[in-house]
Amino acid sequence: MREHMDTSLRNMFYDARAELPVVLRRRHPLVDLYEEPKEFVVTVDLPGIKKEDLEVSATEDTLTIKAESEKEEEIEEEGYYLRERGHMKFYRRLPLPKKVKPKQIKSTYQNGTLTMKLPKLEQEEKESVPVKIE
Repeated sequence: MREHMDTSLRNMFYDARAELPVVLRRRHPLVDLYEEPKEFVVTVDLPGIKKEDLEVSATEDTLTIKAESEKEEEIEEEGYYLRERGHMKFYRRLPLPKKVKPKQIKSTYQNGTLTMKLPKLEQEEKESVPVKIE
């Protein structure tokens, strides 16, 4: 009984055919976010995603990336030894380190890589106003 339980638990977290933990095979886009003097730059790896299957939105302090794609061809299960590709759906919300101007974000999508430039929201210069003391 114990051996059966050990095997069941092991199989729950590992796919023996792929020899990779199932947790590591989840589909999450890999993201780089770095700061330049006037903007943040975000680069996202989205292999196999078409531009029309991608949805990006932004607020002053958050960037949201959604994508969903279907495998175009249907092949019968017989003959498959490993199947990791197919339907992909993911959602990623990135809190930004500082506020940005969402309406001025520029983005490009080339060879499965999304690159976005997010202009920083300049700090409003606080005007010093004399206060009268009565």
